[in-house]
Formats: sequence, C-alpha cells, structure tokens
Amino acid sequence: MAGGCWPGKLIADLPQIKQHSPEVEADLLRFYGVDYRDRWRGRLSIRRLLVLVRGLPDDSAYKSAVGGVFPISPETMVLMDLFHAVSGQRHWYRTAKADTDKRQRLAREREASRARVAKMRREAREHNARVLARRAAEANN
Repeated sequence: MAGGCWPGKLIADLPQIKQHSPEVEADLLRFYGVDYRDRWRGRLSIRRLLVLVRGLPDDSAYKSAVGGVFPISPETMVLMDLFHAVSGQRHWYRTAKADTDKRQRLAREREASRARVAKMRREAREHNARVLARRAAEANN
C-alpha cells in the first residue's frame, strides 16, 4: 500500500460486496461472528471487511451468489462425486442452478415472443380496420 493506494485485488471486490450485501452480512455473522453493520459504526474497516470476505469458504452464501451456484459444502461435493462415479450421471444438485437459469431464460424468451405476437396482431387489426374503412369510403363514393 505504498503512497496510500488501495491494494488492487482487494478493492476490486467492493462492487460485488455492495451488490450482494445481504449474503455478506449473513456470512460474516455465520463464519466470523462479525456484525456487518459495524462497517458504519467505525468498528469494521474496509480493509478488514475485504480480507474477511476474501477468506469466506466456498460454501458461503456470498461466494455462491457471486459464482452463480447454490452453496455446496465440501462433504456434499464428495458425495455428489461418488454418486457420479457409481451411476455415471451428474447429480441433479450440481446442475440445479444452470437448470434454473435456463428455465428463467426460456420464460423470458416466451414472454418476449408473446409480446411480439400481440404487437403483430394489434398492428394487423389496425391495418385491417384502415383497409375496411377505405373500402367503405370508396363504396359510398
């Protein structure tokens, strides 16, 4: 920290910590017994917060949220590896997050498709109404 500069690797985590502050708060209390609100009380420095967050275990809620996976303890991972070795299939829990993300993406795509179809129908009705009105006006003349 020469010249009062922030250490680059630690400070880079700040935006993610801010984005996932509920998970950070829960993990700090669960793993270290540290109250996240101490940050604003002057009892938890930014540096200490960054070091504690960097040291959270892989099954923490914060690391799971940042990594886009459900929290899995090392013991559970070993059991899932055994399941895979015995059955030849990946355990459903390992693919659960990806499956959830895929379902959400497909739902968004379906909704966008429905919106496009509704817009096209509305435009077709408006077009047909204009054509019929023009024909009716021509027939009256």
